[in-house]
Amino acid sequence: RGMGNAIYSDGLVWGARCFINPLKVTPAPRQPIRIGGKTYRNGQKAGRVIGFRFDAVPQDPNDPAVRVYRIRRDYASMSLDEYRRDAAETFEVFLSQVTDAQIEAVRSQYDKDWKEWPVQYGAPFIDRNGNGVYDSPPPFSSTFTVDSLIAQKRDEPGVAGVDVNSPADQVIWTVTNDLDVNQTVGFAFSEPLGLEIQYTIWGYKRWDALGTIIFKRARIINKGGVEVDSATHAKGAFWLDSMFVCQWTDIDLGDWRDDLSGCDSLLHMGFVYNGKDVDDVFQKFNLPPPAIGYAFLAGPIVPSGGDSAVFGFKRRINFRNLGM
Repeated sequence: RGMGNAIYSDGLVWGARCFINPLKVTPAPRQPIRIGGKTYRNGQKAGRVIGFRFDAVPQDPNDPAVRVYRIRRDYASMSLDEYRRDAAETFEVFLSQVTDAQIEAVRSQYDKDWKEWPVQYGAPFIDRNGNGVYDSPPPFSSTFTVDSLIAQKRDEPGVAGVDVNSPADQVIWTVTNDLDVNQTVGFAFSEPLGLEIQYTIWGYKRWDALGTIIFKRARIINKGGVEVDSATHAKGAFWLDSMFVCQWTDIDLGDWRDDLSGCDSLLHMGFVYNGKDVDDVFQKFNLPPPAIGYAFLAGPIVPSGGDSAVFGFKRRINFRNLGM
């Protein structure tokens, strides 16, 4: 953090065979195999897909609700130094250049995203009272602090595992779609598949190994809104088959010229490490070069008797997750 490069760019890439009937015998018009996602170019636009099948349309990307939501559960008790560093990274300026207005902008955005967390569109929340719906917690004050969320068993926006009292400390959520033909053709010369993609990214403010990990979940929903008849230009949804999903990344581990990469199929991990004992970037800080990797923790699920899988943060019996 604040020292050198790790990841220059990354994104998901997907492809599938597209059919216009459930028996999967009539292929999609023009392009029966379609590809989408992001590498150096982006085949997505901001916003969700409103509706399903023939009435599915992309949300206006200029809608104020279309944004990257970022919450930090301790924002109401952060120190001025913490806010200054947060503002420096948000606005990409040196610490000495941070203004009071930039600090206030970060604070007010945290407050806005916490209060407007879009659970109604798919953003995850911690259901501490167990009633299955999101009950907004009271606003933070001198009598209601971040510790009160757990002590009073209050719901809160964000992510937790099995232990609802061990929530992630910072969470990002945003949603995109692939319904813009110009965007998808510009990415991979492919027409849209009709997908909404929800991204959740979270991390933990810790000094152990868990503090070095960034978790990401991509939720891909087939909503439609694509042309299924080239003669009438009728809209609908495709039946997708043989879909592949790839985690693409351009890792620059400090000096990119000595990076080496590989994969471990048993750990479902791709990784990059330094080809030399010393890296030209990290040696400026008297540090050995780090390593970085991506691991598939819970891929798509398929039926598998006697197994169990993780899907939507819950355990599913008689399924298994596909790995790398």
